[in-house]
Amino acid sequence: MSERDDWELDDMAREAHGQHAKGDELTHEIRRHQENVAILEEVMGELHGQRQRLESQQLNAALETVSDSLSQTRKRMQETLAERDELLRNNRMMASQLRLAMDERKRTLDKVTTLQFGAVGTVGDSIQKTIAAMHDDINSMGIVLRELQDAAERLSRISD
Repeated sequence: MSERDDWELDDMAREAHGQHAKGDELTHEIRRHQENVAILEEVMGELHGQRQRLESQQLNAALETVSDSLSQTRKRMQETLAERDELLRNNRMMASQLRLAMDERKRTLDKVTTLQFGAVGTVGDSIQKTIAAMHDDINSMGIVLRELQDAAERLSRISD
């Protein structure tokens, strides 16, 4: 296995971990937006009720302010949802690429294993080390893939 392959695996693992953390942040932010929307809708309903009784300029101004705030919060929530969706798409793409890389490693491992039976001495030892490194890489890829799948599952569970 080349050092470049190890770096790529490490990079993929870091990116999967970053996506996992970003997904948790987005989940928290979406919930916060949902709570804010609920509170603002409740306040807006109360202000509408008061407006019907009083019809004062201050109340109308407060109602407009709350309405603007509600619109902005909804807009931020939609932006956050769009960001979550983009993260989910990227997560799925990374998982697909990782599966392809794992398949390629397995095919290469099969070829190396076939060569091993005809090799002796230093060549045989080298092939054994290569096989062990490839097994390690495949296991690492499996861990990264599981992290990506966990992150995708959490992201997809976030309610719209």
